Amino acid sequence: MAVYNSSHVNLLIGGYDLTNVSTKLEDNITDPLTETTPFGTTAQEVSKVGMKKYELTGHDGWYDDASTSINAAMVDLAASERVLMLLYTGAIAGAVGEIHHVICAGGLLTIGYKRGFTVGEYTRATFETAISGVQHECYQANAYQQVSGVTGDTKALYYDMGASCANGGYAYMCCTQLNLGAYTNLKIEFQSSSDHITFTTATGGTFTNLTVVGGEKLTVPGSQTINRYLCAKWTFQTGSGSPTATFVVAFKPI
Repeated sequence: MAVYNSSHVNLLIGGYDLTNVSTKLEDNITDPLTETTPFGTTAQEVSKVGMKKYELTGHDGWYDDASTSINAAMVDLAASERVLMLLYTGAIAGAVGEIHHVICAGGLLTIGYKRGFTVGEYTRATFETAISGVQHECYQANAYQQVSGVTGDTKALYYDMGASCANGGYAYMCCTQLNLGAYTNLKIEFQSSSDHITFTTATGGTFTNLTVVGGEKLTVPGSQTINRYLCAKWTFQTGSGSPTATFVVAFKPI
């Protein structure tokens, strides 16, 4: 059995990495019950309504007004939905072929954002969020680390889903650091392989070309087979210089 600690966790919301301003996280998945007890019975009856709910409710941390940090993220979320990626083991490349799980969701919205001021203490910040839509337990496709070079992939450190998927699914991506240099954009692709040697980009697995940091959820068509071994590919397009990016990709099979 593998066990992990707080140094392994990453909290990403769109293009924001809130890891270094977070001291506590609790996520909550509920599948509510409703009472269905009719007249004439002597014991309570309940039934599931079939509408699951996901919340990130137990966040505690530090206030930070940097453009890449928590205050900007919460103000941004108040106006629009974002992608959530909660990585249990995000920056660990690990042994080749390991299975790493990620909580991913599109449609993240802020419920509440609170800043606390106390004499003799640093200013704290806490928030609660909810998902408009579905939360997925996904498979990580690459380590959450900085990459460099005009083009490359992570197939040498591939991840393993344990089995192939014949019905498509959902691909998630968060890019939290992007230095294009003199290039115009960054293309990130989600790839899979049946033999962990030859990898191909999934149909529907190319994310929108990035010019700034951000996150995205893609729907991989149900006709698309995703093989068990996963990796990510990146290409800085049209330009010159020494670009870098920090991103992670994950996949949820259907």
